[in-house]
Order: sequence, then C-alpha cells, then structure tokens
Amino acid sequence: MINFMKVIIITICFSVMMTTTSEAKAAGSNCYKQAEFEAEQAVRIHTELMVIGLTCIRMPQFSGLYSKYQKFTAKNSKAISSYENVLISYFKRRNFKAPTKQLHNLRTVLSNHLSQKAIRMSIVSYCKKMGRTVDNALSMQPADFKNWVKKDWATRQTSRKLCKV
Repeated sequence: MINFMKVIIITICFSVMMTTTSEAKAAGSNCYKQAEFEAEQAVRIHTELMVIGLTCIRMPQFSGLYSKYQKFTAKNSKAISSYENVLISYFKRRNFKAPTKQLHNLRTVLSNHLSQKAIRMSIVSYCKKMGRTVDNALSMQPADFKNWVKKDWATRQTSRKLCKV
C-alpha cells in the first residue's frame, strides 16, 4: 500500500513538473501558444479583407467591397478586439516595448505583403478573385468567423511558429 501511494505521489509530482516546464518553455520562447497563433491568423484575415477593400475601392464594379469589409468588422468587433488583445498580451509577455505598436507593426507588414500580391496581379483580376473572400467573410456569423480562424487558416504561415508543448 505504501509503495502504491509513493507511485501515485511521484506520478502527480512528475505531471505538475512537466506542465510547469512546458509552460515555462512556451513563456520563454519566441513561439506562439495556441490562442496567440489563432489570434494572429484572425488579424491576418481581418487585414487581408481590409487590403482587398482598399485596393478595389476605386474600381466601380468592386467599390462595395470596402463597405462589406466595414460591415464584417462591425459584426465581428468583439472577436477581433479579443484576438488583438491576445497578441498585445503576447508582446507584453515577451517584453516588447510598446506592445500595441507591435500589433500595428504586424498589421503594417501584413498589409504591405498583401498589397504586393495585388500589384503582381492585375487589379481587376485581384478584385474579382479576392472579392469572393470578402463576400464569404461577410456572410459568416461571429462563431463561423472563429471556426474559419481555427480550421481553415490553421495551416497558414504566421510570423512565429506554434509552440510544441
């Protein structure tokens, strides 16, 4: 009976130690925890929708895309704000100066990258192809948006890797 109790205590201690060690590794590394990874994906989606809307705003047949982006933003404002706060918390945890500015810097880098993609295509082709993305996003309910982030965007690249915990 005493040996059995020792095994249980050792097992519990080992489990606690491994959990603490894994969390410490994630906190001290430059990788994302799952929620942070998803948050960046959501910011990427939101930024892409913004770039599509702004890129296509001067094209008469696509001028409504920016308005649709704004409607999507209003409809999903709580989720978007929550995702942004997750990233700001990540930047704070990693001791970045001006964590909110880091989020804006990330959006700027993403916007520039996406704008280059639009430039490589003809604007008409880009707006035609990407306009469907805005329509699809606007048709989603907030829960659908969260699932889109988790499932459809889960394999896309982020600025940091997902922590292996």
